[in-house]
Amino acid sequence: MAESIACPCGSNSPFTRCCSPFLTREKVPATAEALMRSRYTAHVRVAIPYLVGTVAADRRMQHLPKDVEAFAAGVEWIRLEIMDTVQGRETDQVGVVEFRAWYRDRKGLQCMQERSRFQREGGEWRYIDGDHHEKNWRSKVGRNDPCPCGSGKKFKKCCG
Repeated sequence: MAESIACPCGSNSPFTRCCSPFLTREKVPATAEALMRSRYTAHVRVAIPYLVGTVAADRRMQHLPKDVEAFAAGVEWIRLEIMDTVQGRETDQVGVVEFRAWYRDRKGLQCMQERSRFQREGGEWRYIDGDHHEKNWRSKVGRNDPCPCGSGKKFKKCCG
């Protein structure tokens, strides 16, 4: 039964064969994008030790567990979209992954778009930081358009 649960990262793979081995530290992500997807899944599952442990060592003080947990637990994660990946392959030392993460908080549907930087430390990928792109996506969504949350409903009947 657990085998059929889709991974939250949007890979269309079962969670047990996708991000779960990363969150349990049985395996390490081979690419920057795989780390990005596993970090999104860790936010969904509020796996704070994994989130903090996959930040570059010199940046960890900026990602205190209580702050990471407050954010991750305070939202309902909807979906992840990978927009672009530059380098970050198995043979690279640095990489960039641009993504959109859709979530709901007390203000309603939100979209965080970030261009994240990654580097290898001790042979493993680590998150360094990211540039946030603030976009007013609500002004571009018509009431009869599909809802950007991915529900398949019209925006006005869902998050609008």
